[in-house]
Amino acid sequence: MSEAKAKIIIEIEDGELEEQTAAKDTLRLLTFALGEESYAVAIRGIREVVRLGSFTRVPNVPDFIVGIVNLRGEIVSILDLRYFLGMSSPALSYRDAAGQESAGDQAMIILVETKGALVGLLVDAIKDTVEIAADAIEPPLDTIRPEVAAFTKGQIAAEGNLIAILDLAKIIASPDVEKLRHVT
Repeated sequence: MSEAKAKIIIEIEDGELEEQTAAKDTLRLLTFALGEESYAVAIRGIREVVRLGSFTRVPNVPDFIVGIVNLRGEIVSILDLRYFLGMSSPALSYRDAAGQESAGDQAMIILVETKGALVGLLVDAIKDTVEIAADAIEPPLDTIRPEVAAFTKGQIAAEGNLIAILDLAKIIASPDVEKLRHVT
């Protein structure tokens, strides 16, 4: 068989290609950094992303609560994602002129609404948004610690490295966070 006959050429109009792309199951992700690691969360679960400025520490709270912030009149608890991933927390605060604690220039809060309450998730820096095919998500690696894998949907190869996709619903529903809801 000649080489010309062995090739199959499929021509698709631009409109058809757009329809096929739209029909694929895709997922939009927000990528961010925690230390040197890259993570992502589904954008559809996020209400807003804001810079972490001044915040107030709260005494006698679990280690995963960084503090609270007043966001347009609403008091929001800030959770440290590092706690759930077994990472050490950074020394992130200093006192501003008003005596409030403040974070570094890159620190951001990803705001998610859960069970009628707004919760902030502290990240070191926001990187980008990416759109991926749902079937591009690979299962968590076997080498990931089980307690971390429990909060991970899987990972993708993007931005030149491996990005772990976190399951915000599992983090918010974790036993540590749930204990706080039942304290009276």
